[in-house]
Parts: sequence; structure tokens; C-alpha cells
Amino acid sequence: MRTYVSVIGALLSVLALGCGDLQIAGVDEPLRVEGATFHSGKPPESVIGEGPRVTTISLSLGTIPSGGQGVRVEGNVTEDAHAIALFLVGHGSGYWVMPVQGLDPAAPGERIFQGRLNFGEIPPGIQSLRIVALDEHGNSGGHQDRPFCVLNPVFDNGNACNPSNDPPELVVSLVFDNSADVDLILTGYDGTIVDAKHPVGGSGDRLDPTAPRLDRDSNTRCVPDGLNRENIYIRELPDDPDAWWEVYVDLFHACGFKSITYAVEIYRRAENEDGTKRLDLVERNVGFLRAEDAAGATGGRIYVTTLTPH
Repeated sequence: MRTYVSVIGALLSVLALGCGDLQIAGVDEPLRVEGATFHSGKPPESVIGEGPRVTTISLSLGTIPSGGQGVRVEGNVTEDAHAIALFLVGHGSGYWVMPVQGLDPAAPGERIFQGRLNFGEIPPGIQSLRIVALDEHGNSGGHQDRPFCVLNPVFDNGNACNPSNDPPELVVSLVFDNSADVDLILTGYDGTIVDAKHPVGGSGDRLDPTAPRLDRDSNTRCVPDGLNRENIYIRELPDDPDAWWEVYVDLFHACGFKSITYAVEIYRRAENEDGTKRLDLVERNVGFLRAEDAAGATGGRIYVTTLTPH
């Protein structure tokens, strides 16, 4: 089957009109390609043995954080290719078309393509970028797939990309809807305090698997990090049946936003049938903060929930 990318279709895919507002096509897609044109609908089907083909694909990263930006993609196509179609296998509502560049002096008979990829919300784990070669009329030829792994925004010790890595037994994850400076705080039965100033709790020993620890201070001092999430995790829960931890949220600075919606998610380790481990979401608490709730260093934390080992 051949796919023809029409000039009219290309123009219509660049801009979409809705409710009187001008919207950029593809802005909400899980994959966005800088300098390319978005086309909604079924992606081009590869034609084996006919027309141009993709010979190599290279990504600058093998593992990509959720929401990763500016990931370089490059590779080669045969000389008869004039453009490429890019899309994520199984995700999105269309595909991107980008022209190829000149001949590659290091690979006779092949042209170069280069671009930058920006990722939206994609399920963690192994995903696949597919690139299909297009001829001068927009007809599709051969393709190649380039697998990569999307890291879990919830700290899982790399479990989504390598199931042999056991995730922590307990993870508390705070996610919020803008780039305000919202902090996650954990206090414990043993005097533990984990927050931006105290990233490791308990004894403070980074080698202690029972010590709670914070993975990042998101949007600190109102510098956006694109993540809007903080995680506190415990690799191995203590044996003490009387152990407990209280979870709090604190709006350190609203950073110009009038309101913030947040969720505190609780994950616990579970076992798969094959003996590998995973994280299961067991509790989710949603809340709302106003700019006037910001307390800075003076405190003003909001209680969310209390956790026990089991």
C-alpha cells in the first residue's frame, strides 16, 4: 500500500481552527518533532522492497525521562528519499513529516536526516520510534524501528526499563499541574524528617536501605524543571511493626500561579508471576492550593495521610 502526503493535507495539518482559536496541530501529541509538519490520521504503511528506505536510526538517549525534550534523532535514508515520516508505534493520533538533507559523504548513495524530538505523556517502559522513508511524491517506502525506554516519573529504581531491578517497597509521589515550588515532606516515628533540606532521613546513612530519601526538589526557587513531581522512597521497609510516617505537602512559593492542583500517590512493591517486581498504585489523594497558601521557609504544611509498613 502506498501513502501520498498531499500539499493541501500538509497545509491543513499545520494549523487547526477550533472554537475561533488558532491552535498548532500536534501540540498535544505524545511525540512532537521540531521543524516537521504534523498530519492527523493513520501513519504511512511501510512498503517492503519498493521505493526509498531507511538504512540507519540513532537516538542521543537510550532511556528518556517522561516528558523528555530535545532528544536528537539522526540517521540515513537511500538517495531516492525526499522526506521521512516519524511516529510512535501504538501512540498518538497521527505522524510527522520532515524533509531529509543532502548526501552523506561517508555513505555513498544515502542521504542524511536530523531532528529533535520532544515527548509528552508516554507510558513508562519500552517504546518504539518508527521512521518511514517517503519519495518525492510522498509515497511510502521501507521503514526502521528504533526502540527506546521511557523512565517512570515515579521513582522505581529503573524497573520500567529493566524488570530485574527491584523497585522500592514504598514510594510517596507528589505531582502537581504547573511549575510552582511545591514540596513533599515526610516525618517518621523515629524522628525522621525528609524534605528539600533533609533529602535522606533516618540515620542519614545513604547506604541504609530503610532510610527514606527524596529524589529531587522540583522547581526549586521557581526554576521550572519540566517534571512537576517529587518522590520520597524507601527501598526496604523496617521490620518494626509500629513504624509509621506522616505525609505533608507545602507550597513554598506559588511562582506567579494563582492556584495549584496536586495529587499525592502512594505506591507499594508487588510481585509478578515471573518473580519480577513492580510498583502498584494503592492510594491517591488530590488537593488544591492557592497562592496565598505559600508559606516559604516559615512552614505551612498540609497533612495528607499516614503510612505504615503494611
